[in-house]
Amino acid sequence: MKANATTPHHNNEIVKSQRIVFLYGAPFDLGWGRSQSLCKGFLEKDHEVFYIEHPVSIRFLFSNKSTVSKKTRGKLHIIKLFGLPVRRFPFLNRLNITLIKYQIKRAIDKDFLTPNILWIYDVADINIVNLFFAEKRVYDCADDRLSRITEQFGEKYARNFQEKENQIMKDVDHIFVVTERLLQNVQLRLGKKENSKFSILNNGMDFDYFYNFRDSQTSIPSALQELNSPIIGYVGTITYWLDLDLIISVAHDNPEYSFVLIGPLRDGMRPISSCKSIFYLEPVPYKEVPKYIKAMDVCMLPFKPIESVLNADSLKILQYFSLGKPVVSTIKPPIREYEGLIWTGADDKGFATAIRAALRESTGLSQQRIKIARDRSWQSICEKALSRIYES
Repeated sequence: MKANATTPHHNNEIVKSQRIVFLYGAPFDLGWGRSQSLCKGFLEKDHEVFYIEHPVSIRFLFSNKSTVSKKTRGKLHIIKLFGLPVRRFPFLNRLNITLIKYQIKRAIDKDFLTPNILWIYDVADINIVNLFFAEKRVYDCADDRLSRITEQFGEKYARNFQEKENQIMKDVDHIFVVTERLLQNVQLRLGKKENSKFSILNNGMDFDYFYNFRDSQTSIPSALQELNSPIIGYVGTITYWLDLDLIISVAHDNPEYSFVLIGPLRDGMRPISSCKSIFYLEPVPYKEVPKYIKAMDVCMLPFKPIESVLNADSLKILQYFSLGKPVVSTIKPPIREYEGLIWTGADDKGFATAIRAALRESTGLSQQRIKIARDRSWQSICEKALSRIYES
């Protein structure tokens, strides 16, 4: 249930330390996603954060003796939850909610966990949300989760998810949506238009860390040293939204290029290709990513034109931009300020043409990209978020 807090928060009060609870963030130690980055941004502004990770299968509780339910690092408290495999066995859903509620209640009782802000990053059952007494409840619609679930698991799971998400959206005080296009879709679904409850909160990035690699003397990673130039690269998850057929076709027609894909290969994805100019590398640590981007001549976003992608604000774009790299994408970017700075090609021929144009582009575009990335630090995104929450 909602707290009955009525004390007004003026702008000068927002800068004071807030207690923020993230509900269902991605695993914190992965380090690169929106939920972890927002958390770090709030910590750098001296707020206290309780970061409740999305539940993992209870089998990890028994398979990993080093796993603990809570880690404390200064003002950061990471809380791990364990659940049942409800997607595989839907009948366990009610028991799973009871199990998770028990774990959260223990955390609330132990830590007097009454947040100023409950930041709901991923959809939870409303009964779990209602365990928290918070001055403000926020839902972070960080991507088009409904479309993603429909694309991956079908209409049945999507309907169940939509019911939960709709209820949370109606219940919270503020909703952040990552792009204008997704905002319009969400408002249409809820039957709302102009409403101060909604605002756009684009992704940010660790600009200083990435940018410092631009002019540094770091050596080219050994895995890329022997490849033919130019190198056309992608860093990120290799899953169903990536158009591998397009990459293979472009690589066959342009054997003088080296195409590099770096990242985790998700279940169900077939081997990349036997094409000699395509190179797959295992995921690299987040801190090493800028070294690989720096070595690329063109960075690519070879996405399928599906709904979840069309509504997204890719974190990779800003990483590419921070190093001033030319970017080639299969789709028009959903963020207006990216227009004119990303080369696009919808099919294999268009994509190849875009790569050639990117290789010949002027240096002025590089500086424009860097400026956009500089203005989108996670710290500035967090400041904007707090202002919007209390203004609404």
